[in-house]
Amino acid sequence: MEESLKTSYDEVNYPSLPIYYTHPDRLATVATLFGMKPAPVEECRVLELGCFDGVNLASMAVGLPESEFVGVDLAATAIARGRALAEEVGLKNLSLRHVDLMEMAPGYGKFDYIIVHGLYTWVPEPVREQILAICKGSLAPHGVAYISYNTLPGCHMRLMLREMMQFHNRDFHDPQQQMQQGLNLLKLLANSLADQSEPYAKFLQGEFDRLAKRPLESLYHDELAQVFSPVYFHQFMEQARQHELQFLSEADYFDMVPRGLTPKPVEVLDSIKDDIILREQYLDFMRGRHFRKTLLCHADVPLDRAMNSDCVKSYRVSMSAKPESSTPSYEPGARDTFQGDTGASLTTADPLGRALFWYLLDNVPERIPFTRLATEVEARARQQFGFVPTPDQDIASHLARSIWATYCAGLVELHLFA
Repeated sequence: MEESLKTSYDEVNYPSLPIYYTHPDRLATVATLFGMKPAPVEECRVLELGCFDGVNLASMAVGLPESEFVGVDLAATAIARGRALAEEVGLKNLSLRHVDLMEMAPGYGKFDYIIVHGLYTWVPEPVREQILAICKGSLAPHGVAYISYNTLPGCHMRLMLREMMQFHNRDFHDPQQQMQQGLNLLKLLANSLADQSEPYAKFLQGEFDRLAKRPLESLYHDELAQVFSPVYFHQFMEQARQHELQFLSEADYFDMVPRGLTPKPVEVLDSIKDDIILREQYLDFMRGRHFRKTLLCHADVPLDRAMNSDCVKSYRVSMSAKPESSTPSYEPGARDTFQGDTGASLTTADPLGRALFWYLLDNVPERIPFTRLATEVEARARQQFGFVPTPDQDIASHLARSIWATYCAGLVELHLFA
C-alpha cells in the first residue's frame, strides 16, 4: 500500500463490534412507530459508510440471509480483513468496498437503511456534506438513515480534555506513546485535587474511569483524532435539512422522553412540542447530552408523532432490564425492582406488571408477539402472583400501557423481526 494512501486506521487498529442499535430491526421498528412503511427487515438493502472491517454488517448478514449488505471504508487493511472474514464464514450477502466517500456518487444505489456510526464527528466539513448527500441520494423513499455524532453542550468538557492531552502529547509522535501518555495525563488530573467532592474533581475522575475501561486504540481514534468536531443538534439538523432530510427520531426512543427531569423543564418541553427540533435542542441543554444516534428520513415523508400505548400491540416484545432479585417472591404484596442499562429503574407491586417482567426474563432473548404475551402473562399472573382482575378490566390494554411506559424508559424493547 502506498504510504500516502494509508489512514490512521491502517496504522492503529480500532476495536470493532456489532452495534445493536444500528440493526435494521431497530431502525424499522422506530420508523413504524412514527407511521412510516420501511422495507421488511428480512428482505432489505443496507449500506454502511465507514464500515471499517465490516464486523457490524457481518453480524447482521448472518441473521438476515435474504437481505443485502454493502460497506465502504477508506482503510484498505480493514476492508481486506473484513473480506477475508466474510469469505471464511461464507457470507454471500455482504460486500465490502475500499472507497473514498468523496469519490462516491451520491446516488450510489438505493438502500432501505443507511448506517453512519462513529464517522460524522471525525471527518472534515466537506466529508460531512458528502455523507448527507449520499443519504439523500441513496436512501429509498421510505428508507431510514442512522447517523451518530458527538454533540454540544456535553462535549465542551471533553473538548477541554482533548486540548489538554494534545498539549501534553506535543512532543510525542508515536501513536502508542500518544495513547499511553494521554491516559497518564488524565489519571494525573483525576487525582490532583485534595477535595474529591468538588465538581471538577468528580468530572475528571468520571472521564478517567470511562476512558480507562476502553481499549487505548479507542482513545487514539476518538478523543485524540486529528478531527473531532462535535455540533449542536440544531446545527446538525440544519445541515440535514439542506439535503432535504428530516428528523425522524433517536435510535433509542427513550432518549426523546423527558425522564429524570423536574416538573418545570417538562412543562417547558411540552409547550414547544410542536417544534420537534427546538424541543430536542432544549432537552440536550437540560441533560448536557454529548452523543446522539439520530435517525433521518426524506423530508417529504409524512410522520405521525401522536402515539399511544395501543401501538405496542403490533410488535414483539423482549426484555432488556435486569431484576434486583434472582427470583420472584410470590408473597402477597411483594415488590420487585428492575434496572435498565440506561439507569432507569422500576419498582412495582402490581401482580400483572411483575408477571410481565418475569415472563419476559424467563424467555430472554426471545421476541414475543403481543397477543401471545398478553395471554400467557395473564395466566401466570393469576396462577403465581395472586392477580384477580376486576369485572370490566381490559387486561390487554393494561399490559399495553405497562409495556409502553417501560419501553419509554428503556426497560423493554419492541421489535418487528422475530
